[in-house]
Amino acid sequence: MKIASAALRHGKKDAIATHLKARLVTCRSLASAAFILIIICTSIFSSGCGPSAGTYVDSGKIYYDKKDYDKAITSFSKAIEIDPGLATAYLGRGRSYYDTNKSDLAYADYNKAIELYPNSSEAYWGRASCLRRQKEYERALQDYNKSLQIDSTNSRSYYGRGYIYYNLAEWDKAISDFSKVIAFSRELLAGAYSVRSLCYYQKGDLDQALADSEHVLALRQLGSDYNNHGYYLLIKGRFDDAMTYINKGLELDPNNAYIWDSRGWCYFKMGNYNQAIEDLSRAIGLVTDSSDIYAHLGASYYSVKEYDKAMPDLNIAIELDGKNAEGHFYRGLCYEVLGQKDNAIADFQATINNSTDTPLLKLAMDEIKGLR
Repeated sequence: MKIASAALRHGKKDAIATHLKARLVTCRSLASAAFILIIICTSIFSSGCGPSAGTYVDSGKIYYDKKDYDKAITSFSKAIEIDPGLATAYLGRGRSYYDTNKSDLAYADYNKAIELYPNSSEAYWGRASCLRRQKEYERALQDYNKSLQIDSTNSRSYYGRGYIYYNLAEWDKAISDFSKVIAFSRELLAGAYSVRSLCYYQKGDLDQALADSEHVLALRQLGSDYNNHGYYLLIKGRFDDAMTYINKGLELDPNNAYIWDSRGWCYFKMGNYNQAIEDLSRAIGLVTDSSDIYAHLGASYYSVKEYDKAMPDLNIAIELDGKNAEGHFYRGLCYEVLGQKDNAIADFQATINNSTDTPLLKLAMDEIKGLR
């Protein structure tokens, strides 16, 4: 019994020891797990617990699409705080700055995006657009070309480059670029047709200008679009049709000086000079830096023999644009009436030097022949 009791006690002690060891292992496992959890939590909190840089970029894009540019800029800025090397954040913020007319800030962000990701067609497009807005056309063209070298289907770069060519009066190059926009982009289609129609008008191809203008009106209905279409019809001598489109433009955009100018000039061509003066005076009340409007108003005053009113408007037209052929022609007519032969001949010669309008050229040449 003593031996049995001793064995029992010994077995009991072994069982207790085993139980204690098991609990110790469990405790150590729990401690290890807790320690690992602490490390994980510490790592999470030290790296910033909350949205990631990518999440802020995504929210910035959503705000941008909603045109909530201030919130978009805030989101992109938070992304940059978390990850200063994230090119997409600079691209998004740059575009938001650009659309709020903060070109200097936009330029800086696009520049940074190019530094981080030099193969970004969008970054070069953005920087070029900032330069174009500042009329630094040569540098802008270099960036547009680089953008298109990276991505030959970037319609926004074709559009921006085409606009520069339009401003530089390089009509064929502009037409080529806007044709590519038309091929690649639904989003920019109406704008591309619109500017391309202006290029064709400048080249004297009124039929193609009208064809493009019809495409524009099928895509959108802005007052300026109806005005352009009406003006092309006016130049073709289709005055009644022109009035229909110009009046529709005024219904949509009654504070647009250039539509009032178109209607005034249409009245002038129809011989209704008093109504022309009324509309053109309305246009001058809205815009005071348009050489064409002053020239049209001066021509209208000349036609009702109010030379004292015609001369000041024609002088302003020529001060604003020394190459305004119509301004020179009608001032020449005023000088002729006032007996200032030399001044008249000088203005008629300036008309010839600056006009591509065949009927106007012939009139100016006939006036010079009559004075000599």
